[in-house]
Amino acid sequence: MITFNENSFQKNGKNYFILSGEMHYFRIDANLWPKHLQQIKEAGLNTVSSYVPWSLHEQIEGQPDFSGKYASNLNLKLFIELCKKSELNLILKPGPYILAEL
Repeated sequence: MITFNENSFQKNGKNYFILSGEMHYFRIDANLWPKHLQQIKEAGLNTVSSYVPWSLHEQIEGQPDFSGKYASNLNLKLFIELCKKSELNLILKPGPYILAEL
């Protein structure tokens, strides 16, 4: 778990720097996610950040889907699992307005 004190982020009681890069899962073929996550780790990053395009996940009002029902690259559950398996932190930014990223 990552916490914060008055000076820095902390992980396991030690100062921890969040080094993050963007990876918009919904713009990449799901079969390529493991490769891209590995490249993120190889670049020395420890965190992935992505928007969550709510309008793509909730194509029928009131019935959001995060398991890839509409398209395999919308399987947010799998993306989260792959980030965890890759030992990468994940920052998700859900919202209806993500502008040019969509």
